Amino acid sequence: MSTTVQKWGNSIGVRIPKTLAVQFGFESGSEVELSLADTGILIRPSVYRPSLTSLLSKCTPDKQHAPISIGDMREERL
Repeated sequence: MSTTVQKWGNSIGVRIPKTLAVQFGFESGSEVELSLADTGILIRPSVYRPSLTSLLSKCTPDKQHAPISIGDMREERL
C-alpha cells in the first residue's frame, strides 16, 4: 500500500489509510512512536499491542512443537 508525503505547516506528514488505521487502532489524536528501521521509518502505537490475527499469522506448522501430555486434568473429588 502506498501513500503520498504532503506538506503540513512547517513539517511534512503522511496520511494513514483507513484500513491500516482500523487494523492498528489509530484514530485522530492517537499517540505514536517513530523509530528508524533498517529500510525506513517504523510508526506504531505508543503502547504496541499486536492484534490476535497478527500473532496467529506467525503460528506456522514449522514453528509448532509436538503435543505434550500434562496429565489427567479431571478435578479430583474428596
